[in-house]
Amino acid sequence: MLFDKHKLPINKNFTLDTEYINDVIDGSVYQDFIKAENPGHKNDCYTFTLNTDGISLCEKSNLSIWPIYLNINEFEIEDRYFVDNTLIAGKI
Repeated sequence: MLFDKHKLPINKNFTLDTEYINDVIDGSVYQDFIKAENPGHKNDCYTFTLNTDGISLCEKSNLSIWPIYLNINEFEIEDRYFVDNTLIAGKI
């Protein structure tokens, strides 16, 4: 759905500020990864933050659900965690 909406960022800023790291894309590890994995085409590669959290279905049950969801790091921080920008990867 995110690809269909054409909401994914295509112009990413890869300037490393040596004094402050404000976001994951500011870090040298991220920038080295992007350059090594996708030389010359850094707008074709996206990275994710994986999150999960479990909850019991009820107090008397041994069953629980653990959704796995991904957030695209290349979204601006203000937009990154909106429900529409979150990918549900699975549940256990």
